[in-house]
Amino acid sequence: MRVTDLLAVFQKKSHLQKGACAISFTREGLTFVQVDRDEQKNPIVKTCDFIQTSFDPMDIMRSLSNLVRKNNCEGFRCHWVLQAKDYSLISIPNLPVSAEELPTALRWHIKDQIDFPITDAAIDYFKVPYLSKTQNEELIYVIVARKNYLEMFSKVIIETKLDLDVIEIPEFSMRNLAELFVEKGQGVGIIEVQVTGGAKLIIMRDGFVYLVRKIEVELHKTHSDEELHVFMTEIQRSCDYYENGLGQTPVSKFLLISPDVSLATQLTEGLGFPVEPMDIASKLNAPGLAPEKLQQCLYAIGGALRQDEVGNEATN
Repeated sequence: MRVTDLLAVFQKKSHLQKGACAISFTREGLTFVQVDRDEQKNPIVKTCDFIQTSFDPMDIMRSLSNLVRKNNCEGFRCHWVLQAKDYSLISIPNLPVSAEELPTALRWHIKDQIDFPITDAAIDYFKVPYLSKTQNEELIYVIVARKNYLEMFSKVIIETKLDLDVIEIPEFSMRNLAELFVEKGQGVGIIEVQVTGGAKLIIMRDGFVYLVRKIEVELHKTHSDEELHVFMTEIQRSCDYYENGLGQTPVSKFLLISPDVSLATQLTEGLGFPVEPMDIASKLNAPGLAPEKLQQCLYAIGGALRQDEVGNEATN
């Protein structure tokens, strides 16, 4: 596996084995999750840990090595889930070039939309299915990350005796979790109120991510009527675009990730469709693990749940 090219990492398909690990690094520490599968391939969360550590690579390597040894995970497949700060996600119309020419064309197209040289960038992309039955154009989301960052922490992971198999983005991690809450064919949205400010909205169906939006509101600080009105208006506009612009049936429900679960009731009343807290503990077999710990490790759990051919993964 070439760790110098994000495209190569995303395109490496992981075979559904018995279990996998997933990790995520933040400025506060390290999240580590181990998921096994039973005979029916249902997930079982065996380990779910958050370890406070500095962001220094050597400190992270020591902490992660201890977790790998403690849980006997040497040689396990590992999915690394990036944080929002680690990459950019840029949406553009599909470009009129061949599949072979597309990666190069994407570099030229987005080079002025990032704050570092394109030569230092690792890129990947995924496509949204046709926008509507009458429109023959696809939308592309381009994933851009700093190549040296991916190289540095990929080496850290490999040094801990894990088999780095996939570098995942949080949008796909959340997609994997959302699949636990809806039946096949149903659209589902995720609303994440972020403690750093703003909120993220993701709409998906049958493993395909259709829409990703950042909404600039400060709901982590206040639930003022004005803030809530702006927030709900933007959610409604996104739903309208998903249904009319993308030709999809209405979203069946939204799942809320927020420290304040009462926000779900306010949004349900204001929007007129179901918004419920993402209670991951109710959907997972996680013996002995506290629900609070599972919520703390959401991204890593979603990364560990990743399976083959689950939707709009990176494309050749």
